[in-house]
Amino acid sequence: MQTMTDTLVLVPAMVTQVMLAVGIAYLETPDGRSWAVRRATRGAGLDGLMSGQLVALTIERHKGFDIAVAYGALRD
Repeated sequence: MQTMTDTLVLVPAMVTQVMLAVGIAYLETPDGRSWAVRRATRGAGLDGLMSGQLVALTIERHKGFDIAVAYGALRD
């Protein structure tokens, strides 16, 4: 049986904007792609994010599209 998810990829991302009032934060990965995470996205919480911070972003790759599914502390 084939699953919808092709693969999970962990990439570094920089927080570019945090909008707590609407519950969303924007991040950018080294390849120039922009991503959004919401309060419902798995992670430590938007309250702990600040612009310029580096985080580890988990991307779920599908055929034809990708989804940011989690974020967390960037580890060496």
